[in-house]
Amino acid sequence: MFFLFGGNIMTDTQNFINRQEIIDTARMLKDKHVRYSLGAKAVPPAIPKELDCSGFVRYCYLAAGIAVPDGSWHQWHVSEPIDNSQLQIADLGFLYDPNKNSEINHIGLYFGDGKWIHCSFSAKGVTVDDGKVFKYFRRFINLSKVPEKHLDTSPNPPKWMITVTEKEKQYAVDSIHVLADLGYILNPSVHIKNLYDSPENWAQWVVLANMAKEFGKKQS
Repeated sequence: MFFLFGGNIMTDTQNFINRQEIIDTARMLKDKHVRYSLGAKAVPPAIPKELDCSGFVRYCYLAAGIAVPDGSWHQWHVSEPIDNSQLQIADLGFLYDPNKNSEINHIGLYFGDGKWIHCSFSAKGVTVDDGKVFKYFRRFINLSKVPEKHLDTSPNPPKWMITVTEKEKQYAVDSIHVLADLGYILNPSVHIKNLYDSPENWAQWVVLANMAKEFGKKQS
């Protein structure tokens, strides 16, 4: 079944997706030792040095000629749930359900044989892990082959939709100090200033600090 959306032909089938090409790109990024960096994005054919988790997923799909939005929030909302038994390579794994959890999400691609490939903060880059990494399994729907310029690339909902409390901001400030103490960031005052300029990103600092505490002190 096909329908017209925004002047582009869309499809509710998966027939034109080259799943192997998506995974081959993911494997290439791992072989290139692409590092994790929050907010880092790239568009093929440029080979990035850094990506975040949703930027990694988007890059791999773009390399296969498939347009998907940036940001795990958007990627959740243009995908549908599937059962673990339905997983195919290049399907999606999410750590959280954003409708139930306000924390920033984490996303990866199904690699096959019960494994996942993702750009991980704790692994400091693209890595392959077992099936215990993600709790929610999803598949993109209504995909299209459209130019990059037509994508909505905003990683989060519009700022006017988001209300951040002072308590939430303080959680983020405390988390920034934790990351600084563990040696993961320098100049925490700069990040705190940026936080107050863009408070809608408060939850990402809490998640990163929790992951850093589990990973341990950064090796010098």
